Amino acid sequence: MSRLGTQCSLLLTKIKYERKAEDETRLMKLAWNHLLNTAKQYLYDKNDAEDVVQNSFLRALQYINSFQDDQDGFNWLCKIVQREAYDFNKNTPPTLSLDTSYIHSQQEDFTEHVINRTVIAQYLQPYEKRDRQIIYLHFFENFSFREIAAKLEMKKSNVHKRANAIMKEILKKSKPKVDN
Repeated sequence: MSRLGTQCSLLLTKIKYERKAEDETRLMKLAWNHLLNTAKQYLYDKNDAEDVVQNSFLRALQYINSFQDDQDGFNWLCKIVQREAYDFNKNTPPTLSLDTSYIHSQQEDFTEHVINRTVIAQYLQPYEKRDRQIIYLHFFENFSFREIAAKLEMKKSNVHKRANAIMKEILKKSKPKVDN
């Protein structure tokens, strides 16, 4: 058993029999970063890792009586994190990471070429109302795609696809034409 596993085991055993808040805090501080990395390995969206680890600690405390004193405490916690990540993935389908999406990588180009709302309004004129709402909410109101999807009663992936398509078209239209 590793040093971390031994320390986790001792703290889990103490928590199991004494249930002191300071021991729970020490366990969280000791294992948090390691469990966060474990969660990131199993999640579709790495940004959800902290939520999964938090839920895992709550679940570990809820089922502390199932922890066996001779068990490796860290491995026991890792298995809980893995199950929580699996459940989280099952309830939250995979999506394109917004950090790597075309929209976020091209947002500076977009604002550089299309400077103010009136110009953007002209570019958005031919689009349907819902498409205009998506662009307006995302770029001017700073709504996330998830928030826009909830507000417009659409799937997040559909909102992302529409915004991406509109963005490409507007960028194409807004780039100055170079004469040869």
